[in-house]
Amino acid sequence: MYGYESEGLGEGIIGEYYDNAEFSGDAKTKMDLGIDFYVNNDAPMEGINFENFSIVWKGWLRVPKD
Repeated sequence: MYGYESEGLGEGIIGEYYDNAEFSGDAKTKMDLGIDFYVNNDAPMEGINFENFSIVWKGWLRVPKD
């Protein structure tokens, strides 16, 4: 599902956002350009409570050199 066969999705990493701290239920998905962000009392995305949420990020890191 993720990896080299998914090239062309664009830059970023896929975030699966849960509206609870238990990583349970249906996740809302979006492409994040980075994982270093501050929500500042704002929801990280529509439908997700800023005080009680969890995120799973999935993706690949391609390193151009050794």
